Parts: sequence; C-alpha cells; structure tokens
Amino acid sequence: MRLQKKIIINKNLNELNSLRIAVKSRYFIECKSDKDLDLAFNFIKQNKLKFLF
Repeated sequence: MRLQKKIIINKNLNELNSLRIAVKSRYFIECKSDKDLDLAFNFIKQNKLKFLF
C-alpha cells in the first residue's frame, strides 16, 4: 500500500495521550512496517516537517 493512503490530516490525538488533551496533528502516519517508516521519513524530509515519534 502506498503511503499517501495512510496519511491522516488533522487527526484528533486526545485518545492517544494519557491526559486526554484535545490536540490535533497536522499529519498523522501510523507505520506498521520498516517500509512504511522509510516512506514516512522520506515524506517528512521532502516536506521539511517537524516530527515526533
């Protein structure tokens, strides 16, 4: 599967943080393989994005 189909824009992250703080990420990518991680990192570099694992 291509990475473009796995990118979620403006994902609500309140269910993913322990304090349930209402926060959204500009882009959200869930990597399930090494290939996904490589594609995600290339996307991040090409778009000069800040990222957090």
